Amino acid sequence: MSPGGAGRAPGTAPSDLASTLHAVLGNAVRLANTDSGFIYLEDGDVYRHASDVGATVEVVEFNKANPIRPGRGTSTGRAAFERRVVHIPDVELDEEYQHRDAQRLGGFRSLLSVPMFHRDDVIGVLSVFRTELLPFTQDEMDRLSMFAEQAALATVTSQLAASVEHQRVELARILPQQVADVDGTRTPSFRRRPTCRQDDRRDQLVPGLDDEETITVDVLRC
Repeated sequence: MSPGGAGRAPGTAPSDLASTLHAVLGNAVRLANTDSGFIYLEDGDVYRHASDVGATVEVVEFNKANPIRPGRGTSTGRAAFERRVVHIPDVELDEEYQHRDAQRLGGFRSLLSVPMFHRDDVIGVLSVFRTELLPFTQDEMDRLSMFAEQAALATVTSQLAASVEHQRVELARILPQQVADVDGTRTPSFRRRPTCRQDDRRDQLVPGLDDEETITVDVLRC
């Protein structure tokens, strides 16, 4: 499920989701003793910049203009592609790393990227980095994995809320009267049944009976 939505610019998230992701990422950066971090969210076949903490304006602008594809050329793409935590102790020694412009703008040296799972799908990646050569410990990797789970949950919850709201709007457009009745904004109108009264009782000859025999019937006036 892609988090992108109609009417929203690529690389942006709903305001409530953006604030939640920023809070989660801020805690991840602080508790993992890193300098900066990013969250990327799946959008079709790429992962777009959705949140950042501690990064320079230049690298943020670069990230937004250059969505990441799954593959081994970046730590984020590698985590999405291999569906596992990716630790690059020294990016300058990683021959497969190709994101050199971002590295130059961000000045990062040690990288850690954790996939964000929803069921069996990688819906995003949480990546943090250090500007000094200082590999991450297993404990720090475990902490980042926990924050990646929180970010995934927030993303899926936001998607569900957006889906429910979209369906409500569509129903209101297609069935405005019915939706208004359900919301209580209008009182359903019903056609009143005619009020009938018993006017009189008449004796009437019934075919098949002798002429002398009659049956009394009620005559209704409506």
